[in-house]
Amino acid sequence: MPNRTKVERDAIEAALEAQDAIRRAAAAKGPVRFGGHVLGPAEYCAGRGQELHCGAVVTSRADAQRRLQFADSYSRMEAVLGLRKHMRAPEWLAVLGEQWECCDNIAGYRDVLASQLVQAIKRAEHVHMMTPEELAQLRAMPPMLTVYRGCYKNNADGLSWTLDRGIAQTFPLLNRYRQNAQALVLTGTVARDQSIFKNGRNELEIISPHVDINQSHRASPAPEHDRWLNVI
Repeated sequence: MPNRTKVERDAIEAALEAQDAIRRAAAAKGPVRFGGHVLGPAEYCAGRGQELHCGAVVTSRADAQRRLQFADSYSRMEAVLGLRKHMRAPEWLAVLGEQWECCDNIAGYRDVLASQLVQAIKRAEHVHMMTPEELAQLRAMPPMLTVYRGCYKNNADGLSWTLDRGIAQTFPLLNRYRQNAQALVLTGTVARDQSIFKNGRNELEIISPHVDINQSHRASPAPEHDRWLNVI
């Protein structure tokens, strides 16, 4: 039997419990109560249910947070992505936004995250990734943003950028991101409406799959950060 993390074991247990509840509801003459919800498989598999559909568990934000509490910064994003099929898009995007800044290996999931973000932006659901304060700050910014990314050639297509060039210069020089290669600072532009603003770590982070890269320079430590003061 493969070794599983507690997050994986909890997810499997919840799925098995839900499947059992649905089987009991199918055999019963009346509805069956499960996890605070009243299950009627005929209704849910017909697409009329709000909590379960065709056997898939819809996890609440509170339950998702409980399941993620034991994940570290390198396993957290995989766990978040594993919750996607069990949650409604707005709630899952809220969890993704809450957990984004706690993850250190986002590059490993770049393509699947980009696909999710493209769809969320298209549906204007990306706003759920931001707190009310972050959303208000984003809406106060210019329609087009200049952003910076500290990286290496092999991860230049990343999703995380910053409004602060000084912050971008420090990132590829941090021990957990350092590579045996030339560190770079990219300059790009992106539309405000195609961006997500996160500032839980005071890094003025812009998340977007739609950044147009304009320039690339060698990274060097900066004595001061050129902060865009209007968003502080």
